[in-house]
Amino acid sequence: MIGVLNAILCVLQNLLLAVLWAGATVVNALVLAIAALAAVVALLLPGMPDPPPPPASGVLEVFAWFYPVGGLLAGLLVFVTLWITVVAIKAALKWVKLL
Repeated sequence: MIGVLNAILCVLQNLLLAVLWAGATVVNALVLAIAALAAVVALLLPGMPDPPPPPASGVLEVFAWFYPVGGLLAGLLVFVTLWITVVAIKAALKWVKLL
């Protein structure tokens, strides 16, 4: 009698594990689909432009050779753009929360 109950318990446990495995497989497939969609969207974006060259002046060219101002300005522009985007998203989320 105990052997039959033990066998029934094992079958029920295996069914539960199969349901959990199927759920994990579905979640993994969704994550993979989202990653594929993000890759397609990234491929559709245009290429990044080159950083602006330094001004054509003798003194500034020598200074730019030691300290690359053009690359730093391009990096600063990216940082400021991302910061403004985050502030705008935070403001939009606060408005959504108020509604």
